Amino acid sequence: MVTKQKSVAPFAFVGILSGVLAPIMFVIAIFADGSWTFNVDMLSALGISNVAIAASLFKWTCVVAGITLLFFGAGKAYIRMTGLDAVSGLFLAVSGVFLVGVGLVTLDNANIHHFFAALHFAMILIAMVAGTVGDWQKGRLITASVGACALVIFLCSTVGLTMAGAEVVLVFCFCVWTVVQSLSLAFSKN
Repeated sequence: MVTKQKSVAPFAFVGILSGVLAPIMFVIAIFADGSWTFNVDMLSALGISNVAIAASLFKWTCVVAGITLLFFGAGKAYIRMTGLDAVSGLFLAVSGVFLVGVGLVTLDNANIHHFFAALHFAMILIAMVAGTVGDWQKGRLITASVGACALVIFLCSTVGLTMAGAEVVLVFCFCVWTVVQSLSLAFSKN
C-alpha cells in the first residue's frame, strides 16, 4: 500500500518569506519615515507616520506577515502534529492573527492596537519557547540552539534597552527563528 506523505514545501516557503521580507520592509519603512529612532520609537509608530509610504509599508507588512505566519504556524502544527512542535505551530498561527490586527488597527486607536500587539508578542514568545524545547527534545540541536540564542538575546535586550528597543530586537530574533524553523520543517526528518 502507498501512503501519501504530507508536503512541507508550501508551509516552509511562506515561513521563510515572512521571516526574510518582514524585517526588510520594516527597514525600508524606517528609512522612508526618516524621523523614526531606534530605542525611542516603537515600530508601531511607523503605522501613523506622516510619510504615507512608511505608514502603508508598516500596515501592509503586518497584514501580509500575519497571514503568512498564520499559514506557516498552521502548517507546522499539521506536519509535526504532536507535542511542543504542534503547540509552537498553533501559537504561531494565533500570533499571525494578532499581527494582522496590529497592521489594521494603528496607534490612532491605541488601546485596541496595544491589545493586539501585546497578544502578538506573548504568542510569539510562547511559540519560540515551545518550539525551542520541542527541537531540543527531538534532537534538532542546531535549531534548538538558534531558538535558545534568540531568546537569550531578547531577554538581555530587556535589561539594556527601552521597551521600544527590546521590541525591535524581539522582532529581529523572531524573524531569524522563523526562517530557521521553516528550514527545519523542510529538511529535518522528525
